[in-house]
Amino acid sequence: MSTETSAGMRLLFYIVKKLTVLVLLIMVIMIAFFIAYDMANVYVFLDDGMTQRANVILNNEDPTLLNRFFTLKYLNSDPMLNSNPFRDYLIQDYDYELKVTKLWVWPWQSSTVVEVIEYIKEDSWKFSITDDFRSRLIAAQMPEDLEEGEEFQLRIPKPQWQNGRKEIHFRKIDGQWKIDGIVFIESLKPEDMK
Repeated sequence: MSTETSAGMRLLFYIVKKLTVLVLLIMVIMIAFFIAYDMANVYVFLDDGMTQRANVILNNEDPTLLNRFFTLKYLNSDPMLNSNPFRDYLIQDYDYELKVTKLWVWPWQSSTVVEVIEYIKEDSWKFSITDDFRSRLIAAQMPEDLEEGEEFQLRIPKPQWQNGRKEIHFRKIDGQWKIDGIVFIESLKPEDMK
């Protein structure tokens, strides 16, 4: 009788061990799936949201286009959206780059921070300026002692984007990730942004 009990116990132990391994494997697969799902969502919202933000800022568009990607709290406090720094420029083209340097999301998190390098290449700007800005530049740069017939070369400053390393703060609201903050960390030289 004890050999039968011993064989039964070994069989039961074997089944429990295999079931435990199977359950653990299923849990690891599920966690990996949820991590990948959240990371993909954050990445898509990061890429699309930051690209759309640059378009809105550079082309002086309506910031309500950003409601899908950003929290209202952040949109109301974004200094680039509120100061309208490109109002004097008519931007036709630029080469915007966003590179993710650090991204991780656990399935149980409701907030995360993504580190990126964001920049617009200096030589990629194609733009003109408004007539008002041209008048202000002429008034500021025109030498008082310019003689008749002498040429005057107007210096038009290029638009300047805040190139550098940034932290993008995300928050999950009603199951959807949204950008809740952008923190500028440091400026980078053009060769460091590749």
